[in-house]
Amino acid sequence: MRADTFLFQSTMAVFALLFFIPIASAQVMIEQGKVVIKANPGETIVDSLTIHNTSKKDNTILRVYWEDFMYVEPYDGTKEFVASGTSDRSLSKWVNFSPQEFTIEPLGSKKITYSIQIPENAKGGYYGVLFVEDAGAKSKDRYGVSIVTRMGSLFFVETSNSSRQAKIENLKYSDKGFTGDFVSKSDMVLIPDSTYYIINKEGLVAERGEIKKFYLAPQKTAAFKIPTGEKLAAGDYSAVLTFDFGDGENLTHEIDFSKDANGNINITKSSS
Repeated sequence: MRADTFLFQSTMAVFALLFFIPIASAQVMIEQGKVVIKANPGETIVDSLTIHNTSKKDNTILRVYWEDFMYVEPYDGTKEFVASGTSDRSLSKWVNFSPQEFTIEPLGSKKITYSIQIPENAKGGYYGVLFVEDAGAKSKDRYGVSIVTRMGSLFFVETSNSSRQAKIENLKYSDKGFTGDFVSKSDMVLIPDSTYYIINKEGLVAERGEIKKFYLAPQKTAAFKIPTGEKLAAGDYSAVLTFDFGDGENLTHEIDFSKDANGNINITKSSS
């Protein structure tokens, strides 16, 4: 589990995601901002989250509840939070947690215990967020709209009988770079660490770099671009794109191309 901590603020139906900072209205924090679980179908997971009250003087009343979340276009990490049980890959029917309301003392901590009972027929990734809301930390913005401070721990549950799969489509060279579509063929969220390198006909590396990170919902498509080509001398090259999904799973795509004396680039082969 990573201990990334998130502070969520909601103004009516609009949500903004901020890192936790020690300001007057942010007296409560959650240790586990992201929970990643790899489990077998039919397995039951039991664990806990730890909540801290950073205030030295105030008791804080907290309310705990569940919502679904999903990554949305342009798949740059933007999330949409929706009512529990409404997303296609919702965890909500499998989750129980306790307590659902409690008081935490100054400089105190509290554990929220949760259980996730995974059905025998589950396959792929399932997602949700456990919110902890400070019922007493209500304020108003400059427009007079009430703001409620809340934190969330994102849950990623992925079954052991599934795999991360994708393919590259619509690859072309335009606007000083290679562009294409990364198409998910998986029932899991894909957040690959993506890199590329270009070698010349002598086998020497001419360029290397990273592909901008994306957060792709299951069975969706994200556009990507590799800005390259301008500084390459005329000649024949191969570009190798690697999308690393973790757990030893990845997608490698190779592009053979040539650059003529006028600077025109032509793709001769593209394959995974």
